[in-house]
Amino acid sequence: TYLSRCKVYIGILIRNRRHSMTYYGSRLLLILHCCNAFTIPTNFHVNTVNRFGITNTGNAIISPMTQNSSILKAAAASAQSKTQNQSGNKRRMDDKKLRGKMLQDKWKKQLNRFVALREKENSPSQRTCDNLMALSAATDEWETYEMVLNAMDKMDLSAGKTTYRTILKECYSNGNGLASLKVLENMKADPSVNPDQEDLRLAIIALTRNNKYKPGLWTKALQLIHVAAAAIENGEIAGDAIGVDAYNGVLQCMGDDKRWEDAFELLWLMQEGSGFHAVPNLATYDRVLNALVSSSQTEAAADLLLSMSELPYATPTIYSYEIVLQALL
Repeated sequence: TYLSRCKVYIGILIRNRRHSMTYYGSRLLLILHCCNAFTIPTNFHVNTVNRFGITNTGNAIISPMTQNSSILKAAAASAQSKTQNQSGNKRRMDDKKLRGKMLQDKWKKQLNRFVALREKENSPSQRTCDNLMALSAATDEWETYEMVLNAMDKMDLSAGKTTYRTILKECYSNGNGLASLKVLENMKADPSVNPDQEDLRLAIIALTRNNKYKPGLWTKALQLIHVAAAAIENGEIAGDAIGVDAYNGVLQCMGDDKRWEDAFELLWLMQEGSGFHAVPNLATYDRVLNALVSSSQTEAAADLLLSMSELPYATPTIYSYEIVLQALL
């Protein structure tokens, strides 16, 4: 572990001389001290030393964990962090309920407008129908969804590519990934609106956004990535691979679930350069680093970080280094 830390710090000092030289240099000195390479001088910056849990007493170091006051402080900080996490989760759930109520009100308003136009024997416009179908899918009001679809047939309107794209965008905006899967199934049943890269991308990012409240949905998003890649390879879908943001969303969820093996496998597919998968960018590597660190794979994270400097499209930033440094310290 100490060797990995030294490699990271030295890499930073060599490649990022303009950024926080003293900040990272002080950490390198501390790690070398822990490796018994040398002792910390008496005049070493006391605040820097204390920040990393070491009390400077001349050429000797004493861990403050031996002091009861430090242990109590650590316990208090841990309890405070737990309380903050609980309140953060409650806040997120309250926000979700509020957004759900606002979305439901918006759907009711659009439905009333649609019904009023029909009662006056005025045909609702294509846009009105598209918006109502989109809101119905996002709120899981599938009866209304089918009702509008049948009404469109009678009014000589059709659910075309624009209609389904509007629906998928609404599903993404409101984080209803499961609804987006149903919409994709409807599209596959109609050859004239077969899903393309953008449709699949919207469904994938909707699933990853929904993953916050329904863990495990990222696996369905990963399946769609493989489906899209196979369709492009077989010529069923023309054009380039789906957007890299869809891949990054899945990688973020993998990191949250500590699935570093899956993250590495997906990164490997992206690095392969076959053209069927998106080319990774800096955000891709940062998410893989997060997945490794969250899974306590600090050695692998340090190696990946140092290898990133050789990639023209993923030169690490200070944030990239911080991901690994926080795990190593």
